[in-house]
Formats: sequence, structure tokens, C-alpha cells
Amino acid sequence: MTRAPVVVRRGHLIDRLSSVDEDVRLILLLAPCGYGKTTTLRQWAAESDRTFVWVDLESADSDAGHLVRRIGAALVDLGLLDGAGWQALVADHAAFPEQLVASLVTAVRTAEGAPPVVVVLDDLQRLGAGPALDIVVLLVSSLPRGWHVAAASRRLPARLRWLLTQGLCLQWGATDLALRPPEAARLFSSLGQEIPISAARRIVQRAEGWPVGVNLAALSFATEPRDRSMPEISGDDRYIVDYFRDEVLARQSAVAARFLLRTSPLNELSGALCDAVLETTGSAAWLSQIAAENLFLVRQDPRRQWFRFHRLFAEMLLSELRRREPGEDRRVRRSASRWFEQQGQSDQAIRYAISGEDLPHTEHLILRDALNLINRGQLTVVRDGLDYVGHARLEGDPRFALIGTWVYGLLGNVALAQRLLRAAEGRTVGSGNRALLAGVARARAALAPVRIAAMKADVDSAMANEPPRSSLRALSQVLLGAGCLLGGSTDRAKKAFADAVRLGEADQGPAAALALAERSLLAAEEDDWLVASLLAADSLRIVEHSQLQTYVPSLMTYAACARVEVHKGDVDSARLYARRAARLCRRPSPAAFPWLAAQAHVVLARTSMEVGDDAMVSFNALEAERYLRLVGEDSAATSGSRLRLTADLESLRGQGGCAGETLTASELRVLALLPSHLSLSEISEELFLSRNTVKNQVAAIYRKLAVANRADAVRTAAALSLLHD
Repeated sequence: MTRAPVVVRRGHLIDRLSSVDEDVRLILLLAPCGYGKTTTLRQWAAESDRTFVWVDLESADSDAGHLVRRIGAALVDLGLLDGAGWQALVADHAAFPEQLVASLVTAVRTAEGAPPVVVVLDDLQRLGAGPALDIVVLLVSSLPRGWHVAAASRRLPARLRWLLTQGLCLQWGATDLALRPPEAARLFSSLGQEIPISAARRIVQRAEGWPVGVNLAALSFATEPRDRSMPEISGDDRYIVDYFRDEVLARQSAVAARFLLRTSPLNELSGALCDAVLETTGSAAWLSQIAAENLFLVRQDPRRQWFRFHRLFAEMLLSELRRREPGEDRRVRRSASRWFEQQGQSDQAIRYAISGEDLPHTEHLILRDALNLINRGQLTVVRDGLDYVGHARLEGDPRFALIGTWVYGLLGNVALAQRLLRAAEGRTVGSGNRALLAGVARARAALAPVRIAAMKADVDSAMANEPPRSSLRALSQVLLGAGCLLGGSTDRAKKAFADAVRLGEADQGPAAALALAERSLLAAEEDDWLVASLLAADSLRIVEHSQLQTYVPSLMTYAACARVEVHKGDVDSARLYARRAARLCRRPSPAAFPWLAAQAHVVLARTSMEVGDDAMVSFNALEAERYLRLVGEDSAATSGSRLRLTADLESLRGQGGCAGETLTASELRVLALLPSHLSLSEISEELFLSRNTVKNQVAAIYRKLAVANRADAVRTAAALSLLHD
């Protein structure tokens, strides 16, 4: 049984209603059930000095004459209309509702001292689509200035739409009526449950502002036994399930309910997708009808072709589907996976294959489409697929191991990437499979070059074994260029990066963007700033077009852009790009690719020094030194970079700069998280450190900044420019 809701005052809505312009004739609250339409109007009526005439509509009011008589009777009850005169009008115009409305309006216009009135028509959807709506339109159009018709409805009647274009109607939807976090907190408080505003915000977000959903979550938290300290909300909570069953499903036909239930496993819905998974036709018409009914369906595109269910509604439907038809949700998702595969949307196909527990199809999709997905910025989709396949399977098949090496490496999981690389090496030795041999050599060059000579040898091996038209040649050229650059062969590096751009610009976005960034940085070293600027812009264009903003290699794009902006004298833009690069250095981190990390931190240290960001100079210098040691000592270029950087740092120290140099790189990483809501334990998990280590580093930060607590540390660090967005 559905629990009675707790009422919370909707102050901001009441204020807005109270200030509605006198020329607005119709106030329309349009939202699904449970959005507090009636509650809001009743609170307005209770707090307003206006006169309210309240009509709770019934199915009988779909008769136009019946509706007019009820409105007239309500006005008589409040003394706004003479009873005897009204009865006479009813007798004269009983067969002509339109004339009766005209007579009613004339009577209220001529009544002495009649105050402005708000006529509330609650549950307007009960009028259907019949002639009673014409009465509403006529009433709205004829009322005296200052009078309003306030209607609450679950859907927008077609006959009222023209009023929206005339400036006579104020329409509020679910977004306007959505509950706000402070209101949610007060609602919990009224039940004796004090929760922080952050918890209220999470509840509201999960409920998408649906007031009754938040209300039911509060009731559940207050009355049910629990083993949690903070409230949660889910569509399979028994209170929410009961509400949806009573207020939504019970009101649908068997066919409509079946459609709702069987499409609930879908994260998004279109007519074609629903037809495919339900093996039927006509789904587009069903979706249009559900949308018109305002039945917890959210439009996803302007053309009204794609929709999704309200999150809690979808969870309730899915829970009910599993109860009624066990296993049907898996069948629907597997069908959806194959439909998306046919549409060429591999990312969606993988997601549905995973949720449909279709392991063979997941493996098939990953092996076929992983490279394309990685190049399109869909790293996490491939990662999720690999996690589902399982690490034992990845280590047992060199094809999966190589994919995993790149994916986990690019996501900052160094240990797993290196483990999978070793597994791929072990499974490939002696196989004679040239493609796999090339893949292993290429991954080894990128991840674990003990010396620069070994890196270049691995690249040569990869290029010798891969087919001439291989889609991975662009990546091989990038690695060749990096090896040559680190080894001091700048001219060979330039040619390799140029070849990488030529091979990869069409469909190998990450490789092309990185090669362009490297060429830009080389041009900047030669003081050719026009070329450096053009190349950096081209690299940034690829990063943004291919959605590579969170890819580790993109940090070189941002570093190159920062260098260009410094030369232009635009310090603010330079800092912005440098901070974007710094974010990628922190997370996901280039640690799996030490040659890339070393170069990036060298460039960022120089840029930070030139824009006066002293704390980041120290941080990047320390990180550059750490990664340069990992790259090896036989590189003329890296040795030169280290010498130049060391000289720059000594010069800066001599000038009394480097305000944050006493903080170590590890302490700066901890400091960056202090402004967040994370506890010390959560910071330790974020940085993969022990809690005790983090505690000691925080104490060191306090001591070096001469502060006593976290808040003071954040304020002082901000004042010293030690914190960055």
C-alpha cells in the first residue's frame, strides 16, 4: 500500500505563482503523477490573499454542460455569483454550454466588489479530448483581467496548445516542479532524520527531482530497518514499486503495460530499436502515445525519435519484469546489442552485451572493434568489456592481452598493463604470428623500454612484421619518432612524426594528434612559432573532434598549446592549457609510458616557469626527474632536457622564486585533493597510498605552510597559487 506523502513547503514556487502577471490567463502545471502539482496549488491558495475557486475534476466533467455547471456552483458557494440568478441562467442555456459560459463571465464581470479569482481545475486530463476543453479555452479567453485559471494536468491537451502561442499561458513542467536539495533535507528532517545537504543532493539527483520519489525514500529511511547511515533511493524500493503499480501500471491497458515492462531494460528507446527487441512493429506510435501521456518518458533529441524512461520508473519496471518474466531482461538486452551492432554503434553493442550477460558476443565485439573504439575516445567501453571478459581470459589469449595492455596503460593502471604485456609476450614467442609479434613489439616499445636503443629496436621489429597497410602503422611511426627524439636524432624524429600524421589523420586520431603535438614542440624549439601554432591547433582540433580530451597522450597537445600561448603573451590561456595537461598527468596518469611522462613534465616545467606558476615548476621538475630516470641514461636529448631544466630551476631559486618548492611532489598531489570532500582514507585510495602515508604528508603540508588545519591549508595554498582547477 502506498504511504501518505509528507508535505514540504514549496516556497520558491509559491513566490513565482504569487507574482504572475495579471495578463496571464492560464497557469498550467504539466507533469507526471507525483510532482506535487496539486500540493503546490493548495499551498499557494493557503498563503495567498486571492480568492480561489477549486474544482476537482471528474470523468463526468468531460460533458461540457456538466463542467460549466460545476464551475458556476463553486463560484456560488463562495458568494461570487448569485445563486438564484445562476440557476436561472442554467435553466435558460442548459443545452448551450458556450452561451452559459458567456453568461457566467458576464455575471462575474458585473458583480460589485468581486475580487480577482483563481479558478483551479485539478486533474485536467480527466476531461479527455472532448468538447469540455473548448469550455476551458472559452473561459480562459473571456475572464476579466487579473483572473486566472490554474490547471494541473498529467498531459497537455491539444486544444490548449494555441494559448501557449498567444502569451496567455504560463506553463510549468517537471523541471520547474522538481524538488530541490534543501527541500529534500527539510522533508527528511520533518520525519526526524537529519541528513547533510550533500546526501539530499544525491537523493534528488537519483530521483531526478521527482518529489514523491524523494518523499517515499524519506519514509522508507525513517520506518524500515536499515544497516546504512545515509538514505538511498532505488526504483525497486517497495514503497516506490507500490506507488508506480497503483498510480501508473494499474491505469494502463494490458498491452501498454506489457510494452512498458519489456522495454524497461533499454537505456534509450526508439521506434526501430523497440521493434527489433520486441519483434513487432508500431513501437514508434507507442512511444509517441507514452510521451503524450507524460508517462515518465524523457525526450533525448529534438526530433522526438529517442527517449528514455525516468530512472526510478525504469528501475521499477525492470524489477517488475524480472518478477513476472525471469530472464526476459537478458533477452531484450542481447537483442539490443545485435541491433546496435547492425547500426555500426559498437560502443552501445558492447554495453548491452555486457548487461545481457552475453560473453561470447562481448568477446567478438572487442576483438573486432577495440581499435576503432579506442581511436574514437571510447576507452572506458573497451575497459568495461575487458573487465567482463575477465583477467584470466585476457592473460590466456595474446589478442586480448595486447588490447588490455594499451587500454589499461592509457587508463593509468601500470601494473595490470605490464602484466598483460608479459602474458602477451609469453603466449606469442614461437607462434610465428607476425601480427601478434608486431603487436607485442609495439606495446613493449611504448610501455617498458629499459634503454632507448631497446625501444627503437622494438619499433623496428613491429614495423618489419606488420602489413604495409596496417591501421597501426601511424602508432608505430609515433613510437619511432619518440625513440629517435629521445635518442637525439631530431631530423629522423621529424620525419617519423610527419609520416604518423599522414597515415593517421583520417582515422587514427590519438596517433595523429600526438604526432602533431610533437612536431609543434619541435618547431617551438627551433623558434618557428608560426608552424608551431598551426600544428598545435591541428592537434587540438583532432583531440576535440575525436573526443580525446581525457586521453593520456592528449596532454602533449595541451602542453604544445600552452607553449604557443606563452609565446603569444596570453598567460591566462597558457595556464589553462597547462592545467589541462596537469590534470591528465594526475589522472589517468602517463606512468605506463615513462618516455611520454618525462617529456610532458619537462615541457610543463618550462611553461610553468615562464608564466610564473612557481609551485608547478617544482612539481613538474620533480616528476620529470623521476620519469627521466625510468627512461634511461643513454639519451642525449633527455640528458640535455635535464640539464636545461636544472639550470632553469637553479636560476629561479637564485631569484628567490619557487614559492612552493619545499613541498615534495607527493605532498603537492595530496594538497590538490584537500579542497575536495574526500576524507584522508578516500584520498589514500585515490592516490594508491596508505592512510598513514597520507596522514604524514598532510602533517608535513601543515608544517610547511605554517597552518593548523585543513581549511587554513587550502586558503593558504590558494593564496600561494599552489592549487589549480
